[in-house]
Amino acid sequence: MDCSFKVGERRDIGADNVANVIYRRIHLERKRTNLNKRTSLNKRTNLNKRTAIRTEVFLDESYCNLHHVAQRTWLLPKICRSLPSGKGRRFCITGAGAITQVGKLRTRGEWVKGSVKVWTADKAAITSAGDYHGDFTSEKFERWFWQLCETLPDEYGECDIMMAL
Repeated sequence: MDCSFKVGERRDIGADNVANVIYRRIHLERKRTNLNKRTSLNKRTNLNKRTAIRTEVFLDESYCNLHHVAQRTWLLPKICRSLPSGKGRRFCITGAGAITQVGKLRTRGEWVKGSVKVWTADKAAITSAGDYHGDFTSEKFERWFWQLCETLPDEYGECDIMMAL
């Protein structure tokens, strides 16, 4: 038998439907129009690098449990590691990262000031899927997003905002 041990792939076949392919192409064309025509040669990698004209802001949200630890780790002999019982409280996290041009041919990435927010999730709001989305309501998102939109022009001028759905 010619078998190998590997992690299986999970791919949503709907991701490659015609409408999504067209949308991705339009999105990439728009991103491409935000690149400088000038390129610089990276001496270390020998690759040309094009920098963004307008600042690009990427939104993200996630969660983490209080007692989150890796299941396995490297340990010295005769040392044991105690894992806490249960997952503990769950925290919701949201933030916006900005990629901005510095000088003519350099970029810098940073968190947008005041955009990183962390709050304790309400266990009653956890959805049937077992995730945190029940606690990250549209009201919380809109309040956070409007505050972000007030901050961006002062810090970065005109921006392109990227939000994954």
